[in-house]
Amino acid sequence: MAVIKIGLRPGQELEYQRPRDSTSSLTWLAVTNNNLDTSAQVYQHGLDIGLLPLPYISPHPFLTGHLCRSVRVRQDTGAPRSWTIEASYSSAPVEDGEAEENPLNRPAKIQWRSNQYRQAISEDIDGRALLNSAGDWFDPPVEVDRSRWTATISKNVATVPTYILDYADAINNNSFSISGIPVEQYTAKIQDISISELKIEKEYLYYEFSYTLEFRREKWQPFKVLDQGMRRKVTKTVNNESVTHLEHIMDLSKPPRPVTSPVLLDLQGDKLNNPGPNTARFRQFSVYYARSFSVLPGIN
Repeated sequence: MAVIKIGLRPGQELEYQRPRDSTSSLTWLAVTNNNLDTSAQVYQHGLDIGLLPLPYISPHPFLTGHLCRSVRVRQDTGAPRSWTIEASYSSAPVEDGEAEENPLNRPAKIQWRSNQYRQAISEDIDGRALLNSAGDWFDPPVEVDRSRWTATISKNVATVPTYILDYADAINNNSFSISGIPVEQYTAKIQDISISELKIEKEYLYYEFSYTLEFRREKWQPFKVLDQGMRRKVTKTVNNESVTHLEHIMDLSKPPRPVTSPVLLDLQGDKLNNPGPNTARFRQFSVYYARSFSVLPGIN
């Protein structure tokens, strides 16, 4: 089932009385490939390709000041694969509450909550290493309660946003605000995206688009990993060429034996001199795609 052809029918209608009391209309013709196609499918196709208007949203493409007020989709009873779509426009001011009847005009809803979890930590809130009285790390590591704020935003939309496949697990590449709260770069991540089935309310068709942002005070990126391992880089000269390979790090026993647990590295691939909690090095990685959140509803 599909719309195989749709286009604006030649000829327009305009009834001009006063600048703020004029009406007009446009008509489109569509053809489907199945007798069982529905008016909702025809209208949704027109919305998806940006051809058909949305009541109280879309202006007239040719007449300044005319706003779409209604859309009617009719099937030809004698030729069930032929459809007529009529849109009515008016220059009259929108009365209070009139546009609110359109579910697409409803503002985004934003709900906040905090989620608690347990986290193993190696530093306190001032960045000092958590060490035992001998100056070594605790084993097992210390675990504490942590909470992260989340915000769930929902908004009615006319079509499924085309960008959603590129935004799963994305983080914000620039600062923004939500509910008047400023959010710094890389501190928000999309946790969940949900899109409802196509809904119909009166003559309006829409989807409920919702997503959840999870906020992290210490930023989602760069992702830091302790530089440690059981092998090190060794560079030798062979035939006047430098050749680098990996070899096992040896312990201090006699005779030396390969270490059986990771040792701290120096970010250059070698064993760290004077290793300890205060000299440990961390490598940084980019593990999330950064995207602009300005396209998301509810974001300022």
